[in-house]
Amino acid sequence: MRNIYKLTLLIIVITFSNPAVQSFAQRNGASLRGGESDKAMKLYWETYDWPQNLTGFNIKKQSGENSGWNKLNKDVIFPQVDERNWINQGLNEEEAKSVQQIFLKYLSEGKLSKIAKEELLQKLQQSGGLKSGDRLNMKQDYNLALILGFAFIDHTYSNSENANYGLFYVFEDGHESEHPIATFYPGDVKIKPVVEASVNKGKVKLIWSVNEKDYFKAALFGFKINRKENKSGKETSLTEELIGYQKSDNGQLQWLYTDESANASLDYTYTIIPVTILQTQLKPIEFKFKAAQYYNVHIPSIDSISVVNDVDLRIIWRTDSLLSDKKRIKEFYLERRNVDTLQFNRITKRLDIKTKSYVDTANLKYGQSYIYRLSAVDQKGKQWYGTPANVFYTGVRIPSKPDSLKAEFRMILDKPHVHLSWAKSTSKNTFGFVLQSDEEGTGKLIENLSVPLIKGNELLYEISGDGGINYQFSIVPVNEKGMRGEGSSVKCSIPLLNLPLFKSISAALNNNNLVELSWEYPKETEIKGFNVLVNGQIIATTEDLPKESRKYIVQLYYPEDAKKINVYQLEAIGAVVSRKSSVAPLYQPSYKLSPPEKLKVILIKEKGKSYAGLSWEYDKEQGKDIKGYILFTDEGSENTFHEITKADLYKEMKFNYQINNPDRDSYTFKVSAVSNKGEISSAASITLNLKDIKK
Repeated sequence: MRNIYKLTLLIIVITFSNPAVQSFAQRNGASLRGGESDKAMKLYWETYDWPQNLTGFNIKKQSGENSGWNKLNKDVIFPQVDERNWINQGLNEEEAKSVQQIFLKYLSEGKLSKIAKEELLQKLQQSGGLKSGDRLNMKQDYNLALILGFAFIDHTYSNSENANYGLFYVFEDGHESEHPIATFYPGDVKIKPVVEASVNKGKVKLIWSVNEKDYFKAALFGFKINRKENKSGKETSLTEELIGYQKSDNGQLQWLYTDESANASLDYTYTIIPVTILQTQLKPIEFKFKAAQYYNVHIPSIDSISVVNDVDLRIIWRTDSLLSDKKRIKEFYLERRNVDTLQFNRITKRLDIKTKSYVDTANLKYGQSYIYRLSAVDQKGKQWYGTPANVFYTGVRIPSKPDSLKAEFRMILDKPHVHLSWAKSTSKNTFGFVLQSDEEGTGKLIENLSVPLIKGNELLYEISGDGGINYQFSIVPVNEKGMRGEGSSVKCSIPLLNLPLFKSISAALNNNNLVELSWEYPKETEIKGFNVLVNGQIIATTEDLPKESRKYIVQLYYPEDAKKINVYQLEAIGAVVSRKSSVAPLYQPSYKLSPPEKLKVILIKEKGKSYAGLSWEYDKEQGKDIKGYILFTDEGSENTFHEITKADLYKEMKFNYQINNPDRDSYTFKVSAVSNKGEISSAASITLNLKDIKK
């Protein structure tokens, strides 16, 4: 197989762990494909996202339109890279033994690393499904799809049955998706290439094309070619390696093969065999080629094809090669066919052998590719053909390229959008614009069919995907006939639209009886920071906890918290979205120390400044155990207090707090005692009502 079609296996565990690997296609759901091999149906599937509670798959078959779904696997098929029951995936004893050996071989070579079901599920949930490298490798290596748990072999399949396969999701609670997430119908897999041939310097040149949609629907990977000599019956296999397509144009994929060993004087039947990415073969196509028709009489090739009169095509060729054979030539014609049809049609009456050009005005359609060739009939009635030449018909003036294209990211109604704007077109040929987009980071712009023809000079487009990359857009002008002009492209940086999960969160009492939170979160994720929530209320924000933070000491002191369970939670704050962690409940034990007694507060005014004068007493029986005191005040909220004794413990039983906001109605203060062991008592609380004092 050619090097450009050989893909080495990636280390699956690393691929799943690496969020920098971008999705091959940020589509939703999954796809299911298959191919018939050795009287069995080989199935495989891909996922494009991964619901948080998804754990595995069931494969079911439906025989006949009105029949129900019958499950093929006994147990749920789980993704994992570990020892597996291959029989559950439909393998017979011989196949299971072969896959097991390959599995052990990949492990020994370091191409795979063992990973248990639970860990792999977690990584799939974090990454949102399979990445592009995983999909490409599964397509290339069916054994890998089996090992990972994304494939099934149905040995009960018969090509005479009207079978339909369905992929069903199975979730953590054991329930199954009501309808199949993806389906595959073998009867839809059909490949009908358009084949043509020519002889050049004694070598047979075969060219065939396949509609791009049929190519992907059949999961096609390439072709093999066999040749049979019609006279002797001798058969020859011409290809040891699969032939991949060399050209893509206007929805068609094209293959080219030159038969170096053919004898241009003989007649052959070529068998072109489609091969899927599962290495299964589809129905062969036979192409009968009478090479002798191309030998000896040299028909001119097309020299040039150009647009004239804005709408017509002029085809020019040389006739010098016909002069030596002019006595043999009875008729001479120009023929044409569409790129997606097989049959050439004569578009001229009999031409004079000296004619060197022709203007084609017959029902040309805008945006269509045409293939022209010259043909001749000799005195014996044998037909001869020249080498075909193709043209993409653009017989009208193409609209001008849009100017000043700009792109701006916006969040509208909590949904991500890109606002595209460009200068108004002054071209009379511009009927509207179409949008091309690349939201996967592949670098390939694809026309977005969900957006209707744009009549103005701006577009508000709702984007999909996880973000975190530069999305590329192109605005392509279209004339009234549907012809496209050159588009303008722009990139827009999209922030992360889906943050990863927290790896862990814990809440515990530290040595000072304060609640200490700690957590793990991917360091490479671009976020602003974190919020801390207690019982659903935010007590700390990104100003307190920047993105580097992974610990926080909760400074909430309420007597009523004793013998109570508080629920703690973290929230990662991105540029436009956030992600909450799981909760961490913590039981707050009773305090051993008594709170300070007889707490008082008075308003003190001194040298133009105002102070809250606090004083208190302590339980004399516990006096020897008390090391000092910590004080707190509110910030205008009944729920949030901050410590005002930030240094060592306060030793005295009085404290003056400067009032920085005398316009407030009140200040509330709390005082807790701290023992020599670091235990913290419940707090004594008192409120200074400034509003009443002012009166």
